[in-house]
Amino acid sequence: CMLYEAYQTFHNSNGSWTVDAISKFNLLSNAAKPADWSTSNAAGTPQFSLLVRYDEVASGHINHAISMTGYPTANRYVWPAVHSASSITAAPPMGTRFRLKANFDISHFSKSNQVILEALKTYGAILTDNGASWHLQGAPDPRWNNADLHALTQIPGSAFEAVDESSLMIDPSSDAAATPIPAGWVNIVNRYSGKCLDVTGGPGVTEADTRPGDAIQQWACNGGLSQRFQFLPVSSGWIGAPAQWKQSHGNGYVLVNAASGQGPTIPSASTSEGTYLVQWPYTIKMDEVWLPVSVGGGYYYLQSLLDGQVMDNPTSTGYNNGSKILQWPYWGGTNQQWKIVPVKQ
Repeated sequence: CMLYEAYQTFHNSNGSWTVDAISKFNLLSNAAKPADWSTSNAAGTPQFSLLVRYDEVASGHINHAISMTGYPTANRYVWPAVHSASSITAAPPMGTRFRLKANFDISHFSKSNQVILEALKTYGAILTDNGASWHLQGAPDPRWNNADLHALTQIPGSAFEAVDESSLMIDPSSDAAATPIPAGWVNIVNRYSGKCLDVTGGPGVTEADTRPGDAIQQWACNGGLSQRFQFLPVSSGWIGAPAQWKQSHGNGYVLVNAASGQGPTIPSASTSEGTYLVQWPYTIKMDEVWLPVSVGGGYYYLQSLLDGQVMDNPTSTGYNNGSKILQWPYWGGTNQQWKIVPVKQ
């Protein structure tokens, strides 16, 4: 489970090798290379995983983005790249993902080329190096029909669109990608207990479900409206939001409960560790806005815009129905991690 990639490598007449650089990747880790490190490409990303390979085309499906070169490139980079190799300002940065437009007609291409083009529509191409513009990169194989592949050069750059994938970045030092927040109603399930975020803990709507100030807790998932929430994005305008939070994390959300129309709030805007959450009609203040931060595997911690603490199911009561949810600094515990599960209608 280790990948080694060599750059500028030549086999000498005496049997030895001349190697300019070697990069090593642990395939059991999502760790990216340190900032401003190159690898076998200028973007500093693994190269082999982005190459088109004959066997996957023959299987009829490519399930990854494709490495692409371009010129000119910019003197900066965007995730997942960590390195650039240019002095030019006005050009696409390394790491830019380009996707073939959905309405581009691929029916007149060969079956093999259609497999590549479908991958470009689904996963796109990532700019990883300087070179010929729109040049897709593949692993050498004697079975390729190079004349057929050459037909791909007839596709104009205008058939592609640049994709802003910054919202998928969990951390600049990680190649792991976040799962987008589902639209519509969801259950928010605690990883530690397997129970649902809840207002009162019953499948039917009661007066307590809709009462401002009622405790936010967990309860065995039962399909009730008190366990259904919707993530509504807050794009701007929250009161007193520190600029560095929005710059680092992007837009936050208010969590609206289906039974009450209210959401989890930190009462009195308290920054004290262990403060229990309540539901309250939202006015888009910092104590009502939450930032879902992916930890991989479909789980998130839900971080308050107010003080950076997260929703925590205390381990002392963590398996109990009615365990009250509080805020606590994030330390990586499963009791602080939640899966966002769409509700089947």
